[in-house]
Amino acid sequence: MQKKEYATTSLRIEKQLWKEFRKWLIENDYKSFHQFVIECMEKALKGELKPKHKKEKQKNA
Repeated sequence: MQKKEYATTSLRIEKQLWKEFRKWLIENDYKSFHQFVIECMEKALKGELKPKHKKEKQKNA
């Protein structure tokens, strides 16, 4: 069995913004910030999330 390797990251978030986002996570059935980030990363890699700059180019076209 191959051993998995993990990357560690950190974020600095203003306390008030974190409190509001934490409420949003709970209201949207996320158990943790980690769960939210992993799901977003998986969607991005599958192409389900579109980069912001591509959306802006489409609007300007």
